[in-house]
Amino acid sequence: MTNHQRYKTLVPREVKKFCLYYGISANKANIVAVAAEETIVNCIKYGGRLSHWIDVSLVIEEQKMLLRIRDNGAPFNPTEYEFDSGKFDIIK
Repeated sequence: MTNHQRYKTLVPREVKKFCLYYGISANKANIVAVAAEETIVNCIKYGGRLSHWIDVSLVIEEQKMLLRIRDNGAPFNPTEYEFDSGKFDIIK
């Protein structure tokens, strides 16, 4: 198993454990874990050869959670991305 494969499974598992520890429902914890996994996979897949680190932060406050995932890979600005479908939109 490569380091990348380990991170794909380790991060979502730890995110879910963190959520459950702080009283987040199992359903919401699963949703956040899946979001983390998908983002980590994208960082690994599209980060390019220069990507050497991924930083994951999860903050839980009263009625909200903030999951922030950063890497040092190829830059991507979602506000400049054009979707092929009208089904999704980015809220600015």
